[in-house]
Amino acid sequence: LRRSGRIGTAASWLGTALSLKPLLQLDIDGRLVLDQRIRTVAKAHAAMIERVVALVGERPASIAVHHVDNHDDAASIGAALTSRLPQVESLVVTDMGPVLAVHVGSGAVGVIVNTQG
Repeated sequence: LRRSGRIGTAASWLGTALSLKPLLQLDIDGRLVLDQRIRTVAKAHAAMIERVVALVGERPASIAVHHVDNHDDAASIGAALTSRLPQVESLVVTDMGPVLAVHVGSGAVGVIVNTQG
């Protein structure tokens, strides 16, 4: 995020020192914005899974888990979503596109949800 200009040097240093992991989301206008900061990777992944479960609810959905050089964590998140959301019609784990990958950096994992209804 620092290299892309999304956060300053001081914020980057502080985030590294405190092991803060940003949970990002696309807003209504399609901009990548900070949703919350979480202390560990495990807690960030758990928060992302909870957010997706709440968003999908009982509706049928298709989900894609994207990653930047982090297939193992992406597959783990996909497995957790599949077990928590049995109504999911399809789940794909794939590499993140280069435009977002440049902004979020190596190791990033993201979830895309398409719900019906």
